Amino acid sequence: MRWSSLGQALNDSDPRDEGHAKFGRRELRVLWPHLRPHMRLAVGSALLLVVAQAAALATPFFIRYGMDEGILGRDPDRLTFAAAVLLGASLVNWIALRLSMQLGGRFGEQALRSIRVRVFDHLTHLDLGFFEREKVGRLVARLTSDVETIQLFVTEGLVASISTLMYLVGSITVLFLIDWKLAAAGFAATLPLLTAASLVFRTRSERAYRRVRDRIASVLSFMQETVRGVQVVQAFGRERFNRQLFREVNADWREANVSSFRPSAVFFPLVEFVGVLGTAVILGYGGVRTARGEITVGVLAAFIIYLNTTLDPITQLSQLYDTFQQAMAGLAKLAALLDKRAQVVDSDVALDLDNVDGAAGVDAVTFRYRDGLPDALANVSLDIAAGEVLALVGPTGAGKSSIAKLLLRFYDPTTGRITLDGRDLRDVRLGSLRLKTSMVPQEAFLFRGTIRDNIRFGRPDATDEDVEQICRLMGIDETIKRMPKGYDTEVRERGAALSGGERQLIALARAVLVDPRLMILDEATSALDAATEAHVESALRLASHGRTTIVIAHRLSTAARANRVAVVDHGKIVEIGTHDELIAHPEGLYSKLYQHWLAN
Repeated sequence: MRWSSLGQALNDSDPRDEGHAKFGRRELRVLWPHLRPHMRLAVGSALLLVVAQAAALATPFFIRYGMDEGILGRDPDRLTFAAAVLLGASLVNWIALRLSMQLGGRFGEQALRSIRVRVFDHLTHLDLGFFEREKVGRLVARLTSDVETIQLFVTEGLVASISTLMYLVGSITVLFLIDWKLAAAGFAATLPLLTAASLVFRTRSERAYRRVRDRIASVLSFMQETVRGVQVVQAFGRERFNRQLFREVNADWREANVSSFRPSAVFFPLVEFVGVLGTAVILGYGGVRTARGEITVGVLAAFIIYLNTTLDPITQLSQLYDTFQQAMAGLAKLAALLDKRAQVVDSDVALDLDNVDGAAGVDAVTFRYRDGLPDALANVSLDIAAGEVLALVGPTGAGKSSIAKLLLRFYDPTTGRITLDGRDLRDVRLGSLRLKTSMVPQEAFLFRGTIRDNIRFGRPDATDEDVEQICRLMGIDETIKRMPKGYDTEVRERGAALSGGERQLIALARAVLVDPRLMILDEATSALDAATEAHVESALRLASHGRTTIVIAHRLSTAARANRVAVVDHGKIVEIGTHDELIAHPEGLYSKLYQHWLAN
């Protein structure tokens, strides 16, 4: 495959987000609930803006007053008064604007904090299928770069746009009050061109900023994937290859950014030109009227100042619209994410689990991960007695992990039902189910923090003695105590400070500490050496006492110690029985797998 083709494949744009090209109800629905609780700050900021803009609007008026009454009227007192008022108005404008921006900043930061929490909470409640479909880098982009674009607008752009809009309305009002003929001439020369240019700019810049948001997500996705898989990248000598791929996705981002500058590069110089055009029209027309004595020089000077200060807000609003477009592109992405709904949710009749024995059932279950994909399981039925240790064995991709995910209700079956103590899991509250079950995956995942924190991750109220007792049971107490800070040793991100076996043992201890009624071990001992595995297997036999345990095993020595073995192949259970019973059938799949395992 050519590099360019691979680079194109890394493009992170989501066609499901298309069609939302304009800011509308969906984006407002995301933003408004987080703005509403802090509206007192917004109102306070707006009132201060009124004061600031009133002071700013008074400036040209007193310039006219000073010129006509002070200079032309040869009255030093009035000239001094005008200068003093101008200084006072400037001071009021500065103080009010400063306080307004502080309140506006607080308003924006509190709203953005609320948005981040909402997005994070929404993500953690989505089902496992969503995360298996989505790229991690794309989700990181939603919480970082997309939120940052909204932050820039809410904390700075929102106050500035309100301030500028108020000043614009005030300036236009004053212009018509001073002389409606001059105002009409000025706006006739400028407004049609500005309106047309603004409409074109809005359409083109909106599309451009959506492309930028997509390309940022592509870059973050590729970086995250490469960093997480750097060991594999280096092991296969793929640094140069990945560098070329990164150049391509980075070049796409660069091109998207360059394209986003083009509308601005045309629009903002055009606004400057329109401003000069308006000034020229007013100077020519107003000069003729001044010569005729219809208006004074002070009125003409004030009018030109007001006109320039009217066009400046239009330019500023256009620049702020640039910020607004970026924010709305980010907000549209967040809205699309928040529109995602978990497929596995509590039903209206869901109840808590009480006094669970742990008998599990798979009743005529057919399951596929998504529409259009083949069935992962086909009409599977399986009864698991309370307290039984059942091993699931079979070739890779046979459906073993799919059964485990259904038993934990990470997914719901396409047809059929999964039960615990005879109750359909769809009629059980997920929170209650999670308290009664636990899982140890093939690759143990540890979080930042201490060993103690990781072990009691699923049971935060566990005492130090509870943690240490479980570790003694698992045979890792002495190993942990030999570490520099014992149970308070930092494991670092993903448990980088520990060996693979140590990480797996901590994950096992974490699962056992919650005292589940149903525990699933998904090849949980595959990362351990023979001596450690034997020790852990002994501890697990003790930990399994009184609880139902499902073991997904590639090492058939593990399966041999189970009460029963279920053999899965092509999404079906083809054999079930004890180890000895299955070995007694040399033509059976389990017997063949066992013989192959012994030979290797």
